[in-house]
Amino acid sequence: MRAIADWGLLAIAARLLLFPGPYVLVGAGCIGLQFMARRWKTGQWTVHSQVDIPMVVLGAALALSTVPSVRLDYSAPKFWGIVLGIAVFYTCLNFADSAARIETLTLVVMALMGASVVIGVLFMAHPPEKLAIASALYARVPSFAVPIQSSTIVIEGVNPNEVGGVVALSLPIALGLLARGRWIRLIAMSSLLVLVPALLMTQSRSAMVGVSVALVIATVRSTRGWKRWMAAAMVLLISAALAASGGLTSLPTGVLPGDAAGMTMPLSGRIDLWRRAAAMIMDMPVTGVGLNTFPVILHDYYSAGQVDVRLTPHAHDLFLQTAIDLGVPGLIAFGAVVYGAMKGGWAAWRSGRCQAATAALLLGLTSYGVYSLTDAIALGAKPSIFMWACLGLLAAAGAYPRRDLVPTRAVPRAPRALSALLEWTRSRPLLASCVVVVLATSLAPFATNGALIVLHGSETLAPRGLSLLTADVKLAEMSAWGPYTARAWDLDAVVAQRGGDAPTEIRDLQNAIDAGGGWDPSLADRIGSMR
Repeated sequence: MRAIADWGLLAIAARLLLFPGPYVLVGAGCIGLQFMARRWKTGQWTVHSQVDIPMVVLGAALALSTVPSVRLDYSAPKFWGIVLGIAVFYTCLNFADSAARIETLTLVVMALMGASVVIGVLFMAHPPEKLAIASALYARVPSFAVPIQSSTIVIEGVNPNEVGGVVALSLPIALGLLARGRWIRLIAMSSLLVLVPALLMTQSRSAMVGVSVALVIATVRSTRGWKRWMAAAMVLLISAALAASGGLTSLPTGVLPGDAAGMTMPLSGRIDLWRRAAAMIMDMPVTGVGLNTFPVILHDYYSAGQVDVRLTPHAHDLFLQTAIDLGVPGLIAFGAVVYGAMKGGWAAWRSGRCQAATAALLLGLTSYGVYSLTDAIALGAKPSIFMWACLGLLAAAGAYPRRDLVPTRAVPRAPRALSALLEWTRSRPLLASCVVVVLATSLAPFATNGALIVLHGSETLAPRGLSLLTADVKLAEMSAWGPYTARAWDLDAVVAQRGGDAPTEIRDLQNAIDAGGGWDPSLADRIGSMR
């Protein structure tokens, strides 16, 4: 009965949070009721796992990310999407308390991903022409592409690369489950009959490379001697041929929304975009620029260059995008969650517990991680709930044998905690000195971050905001070191631009380039556009 209530509340929350509307707080309330019901039934809010502390940090970073957002209407859907993803994680963690449940939930998640891929292909925008056989295959499938609200624009149909990301996660899971019993093997084989053609039809190079890497790992682990290296070499050669046939450096970018080629960005365009994304992260490392506001900030402050911002809702790299959305603390917390979950799954696999399911999930997340190096499904996007479910199942695999043996840690009282901190400082003077140095070097990032929150927040500054901006700029200039010397000059240029002082802006931008900011292409682009 508790499981039915748990999943029922999650289903209601999913309906209200995936498509936010006037009842979005009801969906959040359902998630709160889940945790309250667990507390009432078991005496604890959730099963303890290795990712409890990183999840708290991730939640704090998520709340902090609303502060710098310049478009809360863009940020709200992604905010609630991440909240739902965390709820999916903990629902899987608490429900999957045995090998049978982990295996059953893995099968259910795989089937749901297969169903979403079928729907995605049917409503997918026409993919760019990269593979002749894939284009011919896509032409035989009925298409019902309709206008769909993307992150910041309306596009004609689902993005093929997003469908490819779901395939990259689900296809290795289906392959991993082929080793199980007859009926599980039958479901996995049926899923593969859908997923393999879908991978070709999306023509997503990132997804193809991710699946290929997962196949290489599976081949090396499952075969012996020279045969495994021959098989791995063949998979890599096929992957390289597919990537080369996609024309990594020759595809157009100057296209209009809805155009088939608009779904494609060449490698050179991605590198240019990553450099601007790195500048954003350096400028606002604490809070990020705000959930789902990347294209807005890119257009207004980082000169898009050869990239069409209308077709760039994210940085085409999940890890860069997470740092942009949630700040560096959010990225570290998310990385710790992924590491902790995969570590638990690996430990379960090595100990012989639910080996097929954990191996399949590990392969799927490995493939998805490779895909995420050159493309991204943002953490709060609708398909990301499948990733959260896989992470939750791996964390459950590592936690369930000892879930009742982990004691709840008592929170020390403030005086005791303070005395312990003083004692730690006296016993480790070198480490304490390093902490002081780290805090001192953090002044420049904090000051730059604070100044840009003020600048991004309004076109006209009130006296209080102006005084805060002036203090932040002076602190950034005084504490600047290394790359932050160039970022401080860039901050001065933004202030000059806000004041309408074009000569000072050009001078400050040139000083930023001379101080070591040449890696940021937006500086030269802004000077060129002004001249």
